[in-house]
Amino acid sequence: MTADIGFIAYTYPRAGPGYFDYYEVCGSFEFQLESVSSKVGVAYDPKQDGLDFGGLTRDNLYVYTDLSVGIPETPITLNAHLGYTDGSLTFTNDSKSFDWLSGADWASSSKFIASVAYIDAEQDVATGQFNPTSITIVASISASF
Repeated sequence: MTADIGFIAYTYPRAGPGYFDYYEVCGSFEFQLESVSSKVGVAYDPKQDGLDFGGLTRDNLYVYTDLSVGIPETPITLNAHLGYTDGSLTFTNDSKSFDWLSGADWASSSKFIASVAYIDAEQDVATGQFNPTSITIVASISASF
């Protein structure tokens, strides 16, 4: 089991007009048993000017869980994520939203990993506007030396 606690500051020195900087406190617990890993976490952003969207300044709470399961005798790990946001960092009419991910990793060696993930989030963004919550498929290859 591992525990993590932190503080993150999001700063945008060249963001132009408006105030976009904000900060959050976060924490998580992760449990590992054989090839199964489970994580639960929370992030909280207190009410602050950088979270003012559309004239409404609110705080933001994000809770999430992650699950990874390695398939025995294969280089494949299956991954899942479910998150819930309540506050200013959503794109829904009621300021509450779910997001989710399902994906897989393939480790060809201890140095190279290929990943693919399907990512989506609940949203009420009007058609024709920029939609940051659109369905996304992300593929990546990473190497560590």
